[in-house]
Formats: sequence, structure tokens, C-alpha cells
Amino acid sequence: MHFPVQKPNITIIENEFSACAPSSLQSGLSVGDGDFQQVAKAAIEEGGQVTLSPSAEETGSWVWRGPGNFSSTEKEVTLENITPDMSGIYTVTFENSCGTTNRLSFVVDVLQNSWGFEDGTFQGWTINEDHGSVSLAKSTKYEGFYSAELTGSYGSDSVSLDFMDPLNKSGIKNGNWINFKVFIPEDKRSSISEVAIYHRHGNNWESEDHVWAETTFSIDELETDTWITLSGQLSQEFNSENLLVMGLLVRQPESTYPKIFIDNINFTDLRPTSNEIQDLNLPHQISLGQNFPNPFNPTTQIPFHLPKSETITIAVYNSMGQKVQDIVSNKTFPPGSHAVSFNGEGFSSGIYFYRLTTESFVETKKLNLIK
Repeated sequence: MHFPVQKPNITIIENEFSACAPSSLQSGLSVGDGDFQQVAKAAIEEGGQVTLSPSAEETGSWVWRGPGNFSSTEKEVTLENITPDMSGIYTVTFENSCGTTNRLSFVVDVLQNSWGFEDGTFQGWTINEDHGSVSLAKSTKYEGFYSAELTGSYGSDSVSLDFMDPLNKSGIKNGNWINFKVFIPEDKRSSISEVAIYHRHGNNWESEDHVWAETTFSIDELETDTWITLSGQLSQEFNSENLLVMGLLVRQPESTYPKIFIDNINFTDLRPTSNEIQDLNLPHQISLGQNFPNPFNPTTQIPFHLPKSETITIAVYNSMGQKVQDIVSNKTFPPGSHAVSFNGEGFSSGIYFYRLTTESFVETKKLNLIK
């Protein structure tokens, strides 16, 4: 007796896209002779040097564009004798062996009119003695030898570190960001209501055409017992020629003695705390990267890239088209580049396939488990 042979329902998964995915890029830079770091932003003293050094998983070509018609086809570029007009966004486009491109951007910001207190002077910064006192502190400092210790008076409503020296105003212009490194002791939190970066300019103190602008931070949104950066933008009406005062103001509840430490004051064209660089370096399209290492035993990483928040599933199939594992199931990831791990322990050697699925996208790639 012969029984009919029933063919199994087998689906062999192929890559749905003939073009390869964009290569994953990694940022890297060094300032001066320092070590390379995996960051994409640097604040450089005028006259300094920065090296921008991206990397890719494979070989290909590089094309750079930047401020002042900057261009290069080198993988790594070094900017020397930095000047303020070199501030801005440097973007490199990488094209891999199959012609797919990806981009990575770096932000270079040049510090202008930078002040510290390491030389033991206040360099033009003063205080209204009616509201408190300022002294040089060695115990709490960001870098160098000193910081400025600003202490408010009992019964006053505020204390401020002010800048009014007309000899040090060159290069400051409207739209600049003024940045302060600030340290707030936790035991002084209750004596501070808010911190403000402000400036005031006009023909004289009595004139009615004063321009007063400030960026205010509530104490509830500020970290304590650590150095933080506070930044405020000079208004578009700012005029350095008739600057009356600018500085950092600490407002206090009644009957308290506020205290903060200040260091590394500078002006920049770009906001140091901006998320702009993160937005620039978001992937331009959904893609599934090649697992690495490959071949592997027993674990491998599966990279994927999302231009916006997506709910995804990543599953592994055997060569018969049968699902053998859900690595990620209907999980939402934020925009950016990610990787998940697959552990092949318990599976036999061979070719497997992994598939990324979203509401509007599917891509499949091959991986090779060798034991």
C-alpha cells in the first residue's frame, strides 16, 4: 500500500530588499593631544585643535562638509588653530561598497571670552556688596585652582555675580549663549528659590530704554552636589556697546544664607546643552544591520536603526522557515541606533534568519551559528 506523500508547508525567508542597508557609523573625536572619545560634540578654546574621527563597520568613501565651505574626502579630519568662525556643524557622508549612504554630524563650538578663576583673580567679575559676598574657593572647584564662592546676605532677596568691565566685551554679540559651570551644595538647596542668567543694557541706569532679559531655572529642576552647566541666550536686542551689566543671579527666600560656586564662564554661538546634535544623527530610515560577530558562537548582536519611535518585533527562523525564537516582541524603542542580543546556545549549528518587523516595514537577514 502506498500512502500519498504530503509536502510540508515550508517558507524559506529571503531578504525582501535587494539593496543593502546603510552602514552603522560611530562618532569619535579628540581635543588637542587628548584621547579619542565616542562623542560628537566639543567645546574648544580659541586657537586649539580638534580631530573628528568617525568609524564604520566596513570600507567605503567619506565626504565632509562644514562651516566656511569646509570640505574633505579623508576619513579623519583635524581642525587646527580654531577661530570663532569655525564654530558649527561638520557633517560626513559615508558610502559603503554597495552604494548606500549614511551621515554623521559633529558640533564644534569655539569658546569666546572665556573666564576662569585659576589665576586667583575675578577677571572683571564683581558683586553688589549690599547683597552678599564673593570669594575665591579652593575646596570646591571645577578645574584649575579656584572657583568663585558666591554667598548671599541674610534678609536680602537675591545675590548676583556681575560683569560690567567694558574692556572685556569684544566679540560678545546678540544671540550668543553665556554659560556658567555651577555647583549648588545640597545643604543650601532650601536657601535658593531660583537661579537666573541675565543681562541689562541701555544708555544709562535711569534711561527708559533698558533691555532686561533673563533665563530662569527653578531650584527644583537643578541638580545639587555636582557641577552643572547653566546657559542663557543674549537677546536679539543685545548691544555690547551699551552693556550695563550681565551675570548670574541667585534669588533666595527670606532669612536664608544661599551659597553657590561658579567656574568656567564663557560665550558660545551654540547652546552647550542643546539636543540638536542628537537630532542630526538620528537614522534617516528604518534599517536592519548585519549581526556581529558572524559567524558566532553562542551569542551575537543584531543592530537596527529607527528614525522615529517604533513598536518592533525581531524573530529568528530556521532554514525551514519555522520560528525558533522571538528576541523582541511588540516592544517600543525610541529613535536612534539600537542592538539586541541573540543567544544560540541550545540550537544546532547552521544558517538561521532574523527578521525585523514594524507596522510598515519588514527586513530579513541571514546569520551563521558555528559550534
